[in-house]
Amino acid sequence: TDALVRLLPLIGSSNV
Repeated sequence: TDALVRLLPLIGSSNV
């Protein structure tokens, strides 16, 4: 789903 694809990069950015 688009929601997951949007959350995936969001979490990655937060991790950095």
